[in-house]
Amino acid sequence: MFPNMDSLGRVPRGVALVVVGLALFAVTACGTTVPQVSSDGSAAPTAGTPPGLLPSETASEAAKPPRSPHEILSNNIRLARTACKGCGAELNLNEPTVQKSIHLLMREHAQHKDFVLTEANAERALYGPAGSTPTLAGANNPPPDVSFRDASGREVYRREIKTFSGAPTTFARQFEDYAKKLEYRGELYVQVPRGTDIQRLMEAFWAKNRDDRRLARYAEVYVAFHTPEGRPAGLWMLGARGMGVPGQG
Repeated sequence: MFPNMDSLGRVPRGVALVVVGLALFAVTACGTTVPQVSSDGSAAPTAGTPPGLLPSETASEAAKPPRSPHEILSNNIRLARTACKGCGAELNLNEPTVQKSIHLLMREHAQHKDFVLTEANAERALYGPAGSTPTLAGANNPPPDVSFRDASGREVYRREIKTFSGAPTTFARQFEDYAKKLEYRGELYVQVPRGTDIQRLMEAFWAKNRDDRRLARYAEVYVAFHTPEGRPAGLWMLGARGMGVPGQG
């Protein structure tokens, strides 16, 4: 039974727990096609929207037509799979550079002394789309931590790395800020302790962003959770209420 289900296997109203195909994202070997998405509930309906812009909303954001939660989920799963170790992603660095890059990422994410980035996750974070090469931003530089570029130098994937072991309310506040710094596009690769109730973290984020117009700005940023051992613990959509792929972490 997944977190927050009752004894009948129901998910609380407003939380659409999404199960993808016959297997969970990156828990078993990934295939070459994106599985069909089904849900035991729909995304929470949008209440009547008052006229005018939301706080910090731009006119261009307000003018954009809304995207369906399932479209957001499907598009982001496709992107995430291209950079997932075991799903066709590649690590296009020689061994000395791999080891140097792992060391740099671990040192950069060692500020939380009680929950530092592990070697397993530092190594997984270097995998990117086929034909791309990872470039590290380095400490104290703007996100993303890892930018993947093709042979022409064009960025084809972006990944920001975080470790998190705090409360759901802290997650909601911090990840609003992280997404903004990532310019609302790309992957947040997040190491969490084993047994973390990831759905509660996401519920807190969605609750803090109750208006779906406000939530829409997060449509192209998603959170890939991993245990300290590097096991995928779920892929969840910041910009699609109730949408995510549970893991087994």
